[in-house]
Amino acid sequence: MGEQAAHGDVLPEFLSLPFPRMFVYGAQQASLPYLPKLTANGVQLAQVPHSGHWPMYSNAT
Repeated sequence: MGEQAAHGDVLPEFLSLPFPRMFVYGAQQASLPYLPKLTANGVQLAQVPHSGHWPMYSNAT
């Protein structure tokens, strides 16, 4: 999937995974256009407060 992540659309593949999924994102990215599609497809969203694109670096606590 590395090549596809770099050059393709991974959303359909992510949505087709046969197990529970979670998408973690920073609060500064709350306007991502695909968030509604994720929730509509049963993906649990986890917003990290005070964080940007890389929550694990912006707000690692």
